[in-house]
This record gives sequence, structure tokens and C-alpha cells, in this order.
Amino acid sequence: MYNKGRGTSVPNLTLKEISSFEDFGKYQKHAVTKITIHGTKITSSNEETANETWTGSVNLVDLAGTESMKSGSKARATETKHINQSLPTLKNVILALRNKDKHILYRNSKLTYLLQPSLGGNSSRTLMIVS
Repeated sequence: MYNKGRGTSVPNLTLKEISSFEDFGKYQKHAVTKITIHGTKITSSNEETANETWTGSVNLVDLAGTESMKSGSKARATETKHINQSLPTLKNVILALRNKDKHILYRNSKLTYLLQPSLGGNSSRTLMIVS
């Protein structure tokens, strides 16, 4: 869901305060986690002060559901199906960005929709590590 001024939000989202790496590992399962850092550099001279602001984001995406569907619940099979469909969509978005297409189909999956600001928004650099 998109809210003007706030960006994309997810209804019924659960927020957890993380105080240790172990907590992070416990809660970051089959999820997209976004960490945003805002900074201000204040430089001053004798008569004026200049502020330089910047924002950085890190998206941690766990696509552990990309393995083949094994025996399990119907809900788990549906989740795995959606995760497996999001990977070709991510590939298509990256190719469209590389080709400088005028229309990028971010909305074809929840993954690419949530990653849109990092993939093709105002980001000057994107680094993707896949294992």
C-alpha cells in the first residue's frame, strides 16, 4: 500500500525491536527487512553553517522459499509459489533498468514493488549479493 509522504507500507506489519544479532536471526525469516539510516554533516565557518544530509538504505531479503515445494501445508505451498514467481519478475525489472526502458513493471510482484526505491528510485548505487 502506498501512502503519499510515507512511501510504501504493509498492512498488518509486525514491528520488532532488535537488540542483538540473535534476535535478528530469529525474526528475519522469509522476509524483506529494510534498514534506513539518515545522517547530517554539519560544517560551520565563521558566519554561516551548511548542512549536508544523506540517506542510506540496506534491504535484506530472505528468499528461502525458493526451494522446490516439499510436503507441507497448503499455505506454505502458496507462499513458495509466490516467492518462486517473484524471482523472474526481479530479473525482468533489472533487465528493463539496464535497457533503460520507459516503463518498469515493479508492480508485477510484491518483492519488486517493495524494492522499487532501491532498484530504480533515487538510488545512485545498488549492490546485490545472491547465494
